Amino acid sequence: MSKEFTELWGTGTNRMIKDCLNHGLPEPLFEEITKSLVVTFRKYKISEDILEKLNERQKKAIEYLEEHRKITNKEYCKLFEVVKDTTNRDLNDLLNKNLIEKKGSGPKVYYILTTVRYRPIPSEGGKPRKYKIPSTKVIQDDV
Repeated sequence: MSKEFTELWGTGTNRMIKDCLNHGLPEPLFEEITKSLVVTFRKYKISEDILEKLNERQKKAIEYLEEHRKITNKEYCKLFEVVKDTTNRDLNDLLNKNLIEKKGSGPKVYYILTTVRYRPIPSEGGKPRKYKIPSTKVIQDDV
């Protein structure tokens, strides 16, 4: 990300990170996509209560997804040495619990952790505070 682009945002990014952490959320993901800053607010960290309801394979799959960002049926079968039926049951259970999302179709299906692109963050006083990203022109020096 260009220095000029980042400097335009000042300390707002640090406040977003701090607020997310203060509310038990993972740090937001900041990406520059086609000269625009895209901030991904991830929905939640998976709580211990939810993890207790998963089998060991599913818990390890969540850890795998946190590190690798996606998993396929074939990878699941191989990682846990299980047949397709078991893989489908485990992944469908994670889908039904809204912990993962299915992407693609046919042989190109893969799964990612459930995320959201925008989430109101409660502020003091209980009213939600929304982060809006203003449109900004990026000025780059030709060196």
